[in-house]
Amino acid sequence: MNDYEDARIQKTRAKIFTALTIILKNKPFDTVTISDICHEAHISRATFYHHYQTKEDIVNAYQQTTMKQIYQLLEHSDLNMLTYFERLTIYLDKNAALLGELLSERGTLSIQIQIRKQMANFFQKKMLNHLQISKDADDITKEYTVQFYSNAIFGVLQHWLTNNPRQSPEKMTKILSTILPASLLK
Repeated sequence: MNDYEDARIQKTRAKIFTALTIILKNKPFDTVTISDICHEAHISRATFYHHYQTKEDIVNAYQQTTMKQIYQLLEHSDLNMLTYFERLTIYLDKNAALLGELLSERGTLSIQIQIRKQMANFFQKKMLNHLQISKDADDITKEYTVQFYSNAIFGVLQHWLTNNPRQSPEKMTKILSTILPASLLK
């Protein structure tokens, strides 16, 4: 595959993502058809099927790319949590169009579940020691603590991404720094 083909593939996939974003503003994901996407993207069904087999494949591809990038932010963050949240909110803000629609009530539950799992894994690996729980807490208490914080932060970010008008990444970072325990932000 040459650079021209790569550029065409990227352009077509971007058109499909944009089309899905536009459609989800007015229509629930469950009722979106491939014809809807092709019509909005101004592509043929054959072109669509060259890239994806189903509308769920679009979400899966988007989800994998997004989660990989978010996970890289998490894994390569030797910084304090406040700096991590600054970088995360900037990334999410840049990708808010489709992500916000997928996380809305018209979106799809699969991406929400995946993001929650990634956040819980991150909290389990990197943040549990910073949370204000007893050092001798049992595993069940630790598990529920991780779930509490990861779901709370997910819920706040989901609300932010689906709210209109959306606060700036800087404002969201400040809000998170206000509502999260200081021990978590070290």
